[in-house]
Amino acid sequence: MKPTDIAQPRHPGRPAISPDGTQVVVPLTRVDLDADEYASDLWIAPADGSSPPRRLTQGWRDGAPVFSPDGRWLAFVRATRGDDGKVDKPQVYVLPMAGGDARKITDETLGAGDPVWSPDSTRLAYTARIPEEGRYGSKEGVDAEQEPPRRITKLFYRVDDVGFLLDRPRHVFVVSLDDAASATRITEGPYDHSDVH
Repeated sequence: MKPTDIAQPRHPGRPAISPDGTQVVVPLTRVDLDADEYASDLWIAPADGSSPPRRLTQGWRDGAPVFSPDGRWLAFVRATRGDDGKVDKPQVYVLPMAGGDARKITDETLGAGDPVWSPDSTRLAYTARIPEEGRYGSKEGVDAEQEPPRRITKLFYRVDDVGFLLDRPRHVFVVSLDDAASATRITEGPYDHSDVH
């Protein structure tokens, strides 16, 4: 094995199966040696293996695919990478399975994830961390050095790849496919909410 071979393997993520059982969408993660980061995109294949998989998306970091119950849409989470190399917070996108471009339907400051479809395929629930006022860029002109100190009173207060948990609880939102600006927060309080079904 050579050092450059480390970029060759593709690691599959959790697959999504279309409601009619004919198609499978799988996120494939790879190492991008030039960027020194992991990148991923979505691949689609017939469930019966009758033809080889083909790339479905060309994002920087696409994952968590979920088919709508009617099979017309695929929701997924995408983090984009700018020309300066900075990776933005992940947001929820929807892709029409009949063809067309993916459309962003969330715009949460700290990112969004865990999309779940409504039974009628017209709305999506998702989770997003909401920052405490004045933290994480929620207040103009206040950066990390100017934020007030945190008072830690719990043993479980920080998680790798997320950071502090106490001042940005995860909440559940619902958004309509027809109106991305209609996102409504449906949970409250200083607690993490997850596992939407």
